[in-house]
Amino acid sequence: MALLQNSFEGQTNGTSATGTNSANSGTALAFNRGTGSTTVYSNAHPGHGSIGLLLASGASAACSAVFNGISTPSLAVRRYFYTDALPTATVGVLGVGTVSAYITSTGAVQVNNASGSAVFTSSVQLSANTQYRFELWVQSGTTTSNGVINFAVYLGGATTAVTGTTYTSSTANTGTTNLVTATYGRAAAGTASAWNDYLDEPAAQDSATGFIGTAANNTPTVDAGADQSVEPFSTVTLTATGSDTDGTIASYAWTQTSGTGVTLSGTGASRTFTAPAAQSSQVLVFSVTCTDDGGATSSPDTVTVTVLPATEFYLSSGGVWQPLQTIEL
Repeated sequence: MALLQNSFEGQTNGTSATGTNSANSGTALAFNRGTGSTTVYSNAHPGHGSIGLLLASGASAACSAVFNGISTPSLAVRRYFYTDALPTATVGVLGVGTVSAYITSTGAVQVNNASGSAVFTSSVQLSANTQYRFELWVQSGTTTSNGVINFAVYLGGATTAVTGTTYTSSTANTGTTNLVTATYGRAAAGTASAWNDYLDEPAAQDSATGFIGTAANNTPTVDAGADQSVEPFSTVTLTATGSDTDGTIASYAWTQTSGTGVTLSGTGASRTFTAPAAQSSQVLVFSVTCTDDGGATSSPDTVTVTVLPATEFYLSSGGVWQPLQTIEL
């Protein structure tokens, strides 16, 4: 079983998309651009991670991305879908071979069989400016009346489909030969005006046994920063740097794991504390993790802070020599 997918992560916002996602070794996509249509990497409305692909179709023009080179009797496809305005007429958004899903000018979702006949129209309307995930699983038939179509729409990463958007048929016309293409976007010219279709995480699974599901969330990594040597009583700043290949860092968590206890202050990637003072040097160790916008948490990284010995002392009322903090005026 082969899973074809393209995350678009690592691409530069605003640049033209011409093929494979070279940054993360995504599967190459072919593009079908009609007159006035463009395909541009965009960070405006990613469905997963930090960047997606804007399929900006010209008036009455096609604009789609395609996985080719497939040959299977059972193919499942997935995409994240966002639009800032509903189309002025029915346009395609997802296809397996000649079976396609469309969105209408009212926001209803429509499924057409291999002969182009509408076999399902959703009882609810989707909204502009909302992130959805479309899932379509098709099995070719031995006749034009025993193929299988399964379709559903989800809100983003939800696991329960939007009520009124699910469709299943085991008596569908899906064609009688292997399925060879997975299409994302407006595959054919029509009457609709220019339209923006934001695509993310297109995937196609051959020999499929069900929907593909949500895009996997990669675990982030974190660097706690360089080790430090500091003077007693000084203010020490710890700063971590988190990295996430398919999203953004949502939070950082700092803890002290050894050494004289100190109070950490601050939020975000940085924490500060006042270095303790003693007659001998002290070694303090701190650990940090980061969590991404998908809820995955990194492995911890540590940083060591060595506090140098105090050099001046005073005799306390209890008869104990204590480090003296000197202040220059």
